[in-house]
Amino acid sequence: MKVRQCIYIDGSWTKDDPETCDICPSLILIFGGIYDKGHKKIIESINDTFQDAVVIGCTTAGEIGYNQILDNSITLTLIEFENSSVVSTSVFAEKNQTSFDIGQEAVRRLPKENLKHLIVLSEGLSMNGSELVDGILSEINSEIKLTGALAGDGEHFLKTCLLNKNEINENGIVLLGFYGEQLKIGFGCYGGWDPFGPDRLVTKSEEKELFELDNEPALKLYKNYLGSYASKLPSSGLLFPLSIRDGLDETERQVRTIVGIDEEKQSLTFVGHIPIGSYARLMKSNNHQLIEGASNAAKNSIIDNTSPSLAIVFSCVGRKLILKQRVEEEIEALIDVYGANTTLSGFYSYGEIAPHNNTTRAALHNQTICITTISE
Repeated sequence: MKVRQCIYIDGSWTKDDPETCDICPSLILIFGGIYDKGHKKIIESINDTFQDAVVIGCTTAGEIGYNQILDNSITLTLIEFENSSVVSTSVFAEKNQTSFDIGQEAVRRLPKENLKHLIVLSEGLSMNGSELVDGILSEINSEIKLTGALAGDGEHFLKTCLLNKNEINENGIVLLGFYGEQLKIGFGCYGGWDPFGPDRLVTKSEEKELFELDNEPALKLYKNYLGSYASKLPSSGLLFPLSIRDGLDETERQVRTIVGIDEEKQSLTFVGHIPIGSYARLMKSNNHQLIEGASNAAKNSIIDNTSPSLAIVFSCVGRKLILKQRVEEEIEALIDVYGANTTLSGFYSYGEIAPHNNTTRAALHNQTICITTISE
């Protein structure tokens, strides 16, 4: 397995040029601002140059490449497999089609024989991430693991885009299947947030929209906790996510980030389910724990005590906004674990998808860092 990276920023390739690449990639990952006219030309050129490669990607809230964090770039990660293969498909939402349906349909389009792993890239604003995960999992057995992320749009929350070959669309998913007995794929997922305030019962909600906590208007209650940050909603909601517990097991908590508010309904909208009868608790950041969480995710992703060839990193935009100038420490923590021979690729996202651990199935997370490691 060989991996190369190229970076396009400010009108030129600053780190290598894909046309001079010394490998024959089976897979190319493209992360960045892929709906700009100039960027579309670059994507067309890449597809023309590497006609046999699977090319997928999405827009981001920050790119990860060459062991650094970038903004408004295009990062290319070119991967040549020696004994493995990949297949991609895309499903874009039609009227009355649910996120669950989209997930199911995407898996049904992929070959099942020798399927080892799935990575999904999803539209980041309107898709119900929890339903999407459930739809995908309904079509695969428990031995096949799922990881992925929701596309981003910086701090704007206006439009996200997905790429599959030359096809760019704003609504749906791209699903990537990995095939081969010699593939070694690991994953790790970790948060690092401190809870504060009491658990509150979700008394009224509808899928992604939360109306009431303890029979009180959710937005009003949430604003009371945020104080001066309330005037900056929904963007300030990235700093104060909710931890959702849908049962007694504290280890099964899932973090949800706000992506929209409705003053008239006094509701909050998230990227995943907020079930009635679950318990929600506010969380706040702890920079040291966020960086330690990145290290823990990396350690959990290692297979057979061997550093991977590639680590695909999906980290929440909320972590980036909170860490600010310390955000590079998140990447440094990964390098400390993997060493210099592991290539880091990925982006800052609006939601992350991964199992809690090796014994559970995938779930939608927010405010986490989720890593997928790949080697042959």
